[in-house]
Amino acid sequence: MRLNTVALALSLMCLGGAAACANTSSSGAGGTAVPEEVTTLKVDNQGSLDMDVYVVRAPAGQRIRLGTATAASVTKMKIPSDVLIGANTSLRFIADPIGGLRQSVSSSILVTRGDEVTLQIPPRKDGAATASLEARIEHRDALYSATVRRLLVPSL
Repeated sequence: MRLNTVALALSLMCLGGAAACANTSSSGAGGTAVPEEVTTLKVDNQGSLDMDVYVVRAPAGQRIRLGTATAASVTKMKIPSDVLIGANTSLRFIADPIGGLRQSVSSSILVTRGDEVTLQIPPRKDGAATASLEARIEHRDALYSATVRRLLVPSL
C-alpha cells in the first residue's frame, strides 16, 4: 500500500514537471499569438562583386553585419529588432565589397518596425573607386504608402 502511494506521488510530480516545461506562447487578446513585426532589407546588387552589408544606428553606432549580397542578384536580410529603438530609428547602411578596395556608406534614413528597406547597388563605372547607392522604404500600410529615396554617399 505504501509503495502504491509513493508511485502515485512520483507520477504526479513527473506530470507536473512535464507541464511546467511545456512550450508556452505569448498571446494577445483572445488567445491568438501576436506576430513580431519583421523589418527587412532587400539588397539589389547590380555590381560584379559580392558585398558584405552592415547596418549602423546613426549618427555613430556599432556596425552590425546583416549578411552578404551576392553579385548580380537580389538578397533579402532581416534587420535585428534590437537595432530599432522607438517609432522611428535613423539607420545607415554600409556595403563593403569582397575583394574590393572601398566601402560605400549611406546617409541616414528613418526606419520603422515592419518596413522593407530596399538598397540598390549599381554597377561600378570603369575606373570608379566607389559606387553610389540608393535606399528606399516601402511601407506595408497601403493607406500611408510612400517611397523615400536617399542617395548614399561613398566614404572617402
